[in-house]
Amino acid sequence: GAPMLLFLLASATCAAATGAPSERASQVLKNARNAQVQRGALSVVSHNILAPVYATPGTFGVPCETLAWPDRSRRLRAQLAECEADIVMLQEVQAGTFESDFRELLDTCGYAASLQEDDSRRPYANVILYKTDRYKLIAAESRSRVQIAVLRERAERAEGGGVEEVAGRVLYLANVHLQKGGQEEITRLAQLRSLFKRLSNFREVQRKRRGAPGRGRNRAPPAESAEGGCALESCVIGGDFNCARKSDVYRLMRDSGLQRFPASKQRPGGGPAGGGVYRTGFLPLQDVYESKVPLWGPFTASHCTGSLLDYIWASTDLEVVETLPRALERAHAARFPERVRNGAQSGGGDTEPEEGVFLRRERLPLPSEDGLYVSDHLPAGCVLRPRAPRLAQGKAQGAEPDAGPP
Repeated sequence: GAPMLLFLLASATCAAATGAPSERASQVLKNARNAQVQRGALSVVSHNILAPVYATPGTFGVPCETLAWPDRSRRLRAQLAECEADIVMLQEVQAGTFESDFRELLDTCGYAASLQEDDSRRPYANVILYKTDRYKLIAAESRSRVQIAVLRERAERAEGGGVEEVAGRVLYLANVHLQKGGQEEITRLAQLRSLFKRLSNFREVQRKRRGAPGRGRNRAPPAESAEGGCALESCVIGGDFNCARKSDVYRLMRDSGLQRFPASKQRPGGGPAGGGVYRTGFLPLQDVYESKVPLWGPFTASHCTGSLLDYIWASTDLEVVETLPRALERAHAARFPERVRNGAQSGGGDTEPEEGVFLRRERLPLPSEDGLYVSDHLPAGCVLRPRAPRLAQGKAQGAEPDAGPP
């Protein structure tokens, strides 16, 4: 609890004071964010924290006391406080006890929360935390497996000898926890299709409020430049996607659509859904870990099974300055060995084994017996910085997204 938090904060302070290279992942994130904050940088952390209902004795082969929620939650809060991220996306939050579990973190770090309202009787929910000194919530919506929040960055300008608050960048956020299961790919795709429809609607509302022209069907309107007098807009989507990089879900995110959306018997809330070309009609996105490889080894697995399930996607008007290392500190890097491909290290690519390609998929020691890793998932994180307006506008207007990994 408190001793752990004091230790973490003291370690971070010591590293900063000595100017030595950071040995802790949280300090890597903070250093990158603080170095670029004057240029509008923001830091994001996403973590599936393992709902207490799933942390049952014997499930992960670790001591029962290590899985006990009171101790796990204290360690989790300490780690989040150490990161000091501007945006935090948590999955598998226990909605009924969220207030008591996280009130201290919210008050200490200056966060407000946008908690998913879910009537599906699931024992967990998604939540988005944001720094109130940087952002103002202007809209929020709970969807199946998704929490959406639209934030406006707080900005000021000198006016008549004083300071006046002006409209800053609009940030579209989505915290996802897509349906799991090898046979649920179409369900996950449908959940994303619904998400992008809602994000596009939110974007259209913001454009009309600014007096900007509307958009055509399945076409992402160009981002306005700062010279045009309209606030720039960006998007970050993070969470547990329950998919590999070789999946249609990943391709949809990477390519802003699919050449052939799989046919299904019925789309949610509508009639038959046939296959065909599908475009998200939204801002083009990048996988932050493909754009920037983290320190101490590539982020090729995030779940205890050795699969990569967790991602952060950022709109291409944002530059990925840094990504959160997979280990809490450099000394722990050996706990998470890189996947083995034909006896050699694998530096990325598909995250699920294919016959004749991968010799084995290493399981990750999650949660860890020493209690430092509190979930069966590793956290993901990044520092993002707005690109120059002209470059950002060019990317949004017609640049095709990178082909990405095969």
